[in-house]
Amino acid sequence: MRPNLLIAGIFNLIAGVMWIIAGTIQNNVTLAIGSFVVVTGIIFIMYSKLPIQEVVAKRGTILTLAIFLYPLNIVSAIILSVEHDLIRRDYARYKQLNNIQDNEIETQKVQVAKEVKRVDGLLKIGVTMITIAGIMIVTTSWQTITDVVKLILLVIIGLVFFGLSKFSEIKLKIRNTTIAYWLLSMISFLLGVFLVGYGEILGNWFSFNGDGEDVFMASFMLIIAAISYFTYRKFSLKSFVYISYVAITISTLCILRQLGQEPKICVLIIALILLIINILPKSEKNEIKIVKNFSMVITYILTTFVLVELTDIKDDVIIFANFIIQIASLIALGIREKSEIVKVLSSLSVIILTSMAATYLLEDIETIYKLIITRSIFIAMAILISIIIIRDDKINNIFLSIALPLVLLSIITEINIAVAIFVGCISLVMLVFGAIKKEYKVLYVEGIIFTILNLIIQLWDLWGQLPLWIYLLLGGFVLIGIVTVKELRKTKTEDNSVEVIEQNQNKDN
Repeated sequence: MRPNLLIAGIFNLIAGVMWIIAGTIQNNVTLAIGSFVVVTGIIFIMYSKLPIQEVVAKRGTILTLAIFLYPLNIVSAIILSVEHDLIRRDYARYKQLNNIQDNEIETQKVQVAKEVKRVDGLLKIGVTMITIAGIMIVTTSWQTITDVVKLILLVIIGLVFFGLSKFSEIKLKIRNTTIAYWLLSMISFLLGVFLVGYGEILGNWFSFNGDGEDVFMASFMLIIAAISYFTYRKFSLKSFVYISYVAITISTLCILRQLGQEPKICVLIIALILLIINILPKSEKNEIKIVKNFSMVITYILTTFVLVELTDIKDDVIIFANFIIQIASLIALGIREKSEIVKVLSSLSVIILTSMAATYLLEDIETIYKLIITRSIFIAMAILISIIIIRDDKINNIFLSIALPLVLLSIITEINIAVAIFVGCISLVMLVFGAIKKEYKVLYVEGIIFTILNLIIQLWDLWGQLPLWIYLLLGGFVLIGIVTVKELRKTKTEDNSVEVIEQNQNKDN
C-alpha cells in the first residue's frame, strides 16, 4: 500500500467537496473543478492499493494530475510530486530484492499476424471515412432530413458497427478493436432512442417535452442500464456496471416523479430501500453481490443530493429525515464493507454531512459558540467513526491525523478564551493519546505542534510585553529538561541491557 497516495486522495476528496459546496452556493465553474478534484481523489485512493510493480506504470498519470492540481489543491500536488520520485526509488529496491531484470518484467505483447494487421487497418480507415461522412451530413444536410430518415440512418450505422465488432471478435481476435466497434454501435443505437424523444417520432406524449417525459426518460435510462450491464458481462469492463447502477437509479427517480412525487420524497424512498440493503449481511451469491454494489454506488450519489439540500434542513422534515437515513446508511455501508477505500469514503461522508447539518441548524447561535459546537460535533463524529467503522489502527492513524488538524486549523486563529480552552483540551488529548498508543505517533507530534500554536496565537499580545530574560529562562529549562529525559532513558536502557546479560550468564552457568 502507498500511504502517500492514500493521503493525497483523502485531501483531494476534502478539497473537492469544498469546491463543490462553493460552486453550489455561487453557481459557477467551481462545481466542475470540485468534481475533477473528487474524481482524482478517488483515483489516487485506488492507486494506493496497487502493488509497486503496477503503481510504477501509473507514474506518468500521477505526475500529470499533480501538475493540474497545483492551483486547485497544492497540498496533494506536493505529496504526489514527492511520491512520483519515491515510486521509482521503491521500484528499484523491489527489483534488487527480487533479483528481477528489466527484460523479465516487460509485458509480452501479443504478436498479430501481418494479414490481420492489414485487415484491421483497412477497417479503421473505412470507419474513419464513415465518421467523416457522418460529420458532413450533420453539418450540411441534417436539417433537411426528416426525423424518421435520421433514425433509420442511425440504426443502419449501429448495425454496421455491430457487424464490424463481431467480425473483429471472430476473425481478427483483437480485443481493443472489438470493444471500440461495439461501443460505437451501442452509441448509435442510443442516439436513435434519444432522437425518438427529441423528434417526437412516437408522439408528443412519449418525448422529452410531453406529459410523459418522465416515462420516456425512465425508458431511456433503462436501455442505457441494459446496454452497460451487457457490455460489462461481455468484456469484463467493471466501470460499465456502475454506469448501469446510476442509470437504474435515475430511471427509478423518473418513475416516482411521474407518479407525482417531489424529488426529496423520491430520494427518501430510495434511501430507505438502500438502508435496508446496506444492513443486510453479505452473501457469496453473485445476485446479492450485484445488489450490494448497486447500493454502495447509489448511496454515495444520494449523499451528494442530501448535502446540497441541507440548507433547508431546519425548516423541512423530509430533508431532515433524508439526512438521518443517509447517515445510518453510510455507517452501515462502512461497517459492512472490508475495503479501506469504502470505509474512508463513508467516514468522510458522515463527518461532512453531520458538520454541515450542525452549521445550518445552529445558524442563530452566536458565531464563536457555533464554531466551537460544530467543531466539537465534527471531532466527536470522527472519533466515533474511527471506532465503529474503520477499526484499524493504521488507517485510523491517517484518518484522525487529517481530520483533527483540519478542525483545529479552522478555529485556532480565533482569539477567544473559549477557543483557547477548546483547542488546548483537544491538543492535550491528542498528545497524551499519541504518547500512550505507539500506533498513533502522528497524533503525538500534532498535539505538541497545536499546543505551541495555541499558546502563541492566543497570547500574541502578551509576548511583546514580557522581558527577554523570561524567554531565556524558559528556553534554558526546556533544554535542560530534554537532556535530562534523554539521559534517564539512556541510563534505563543500559541498565536493562546489563540485567539481560547477567541473566544470560546465570543461565549458562
